[in-house]
Amino acid sequence: MKTEKTLCETPTPGKKPTRIDTWKYEAVKRAIIDVLNQRPEGVLFSDLTNLIGDRLKPQERAELRSIG
Repeated sequence: MKTEKTLCETPTPGKKPTRIDTWKYEAVKRAIIDVLNQRPEGVLFSDLTNLIGDRLKPQERAELRSIG
């Protein structure tokens, strides 16, 4: 079964974009937006992985394997 993919660009010069499953992109995007809505002052990028992990559904977290 073929899954829908989303192109993820990178700001790093010379590095090629990658494609990930759209459901993964949407789950992480939703979690990031939730974190930022709860913390209008912002968050450190280094803290983001732990903060969004708490906002993912258990099944999403298990299927993602790695949030980073």
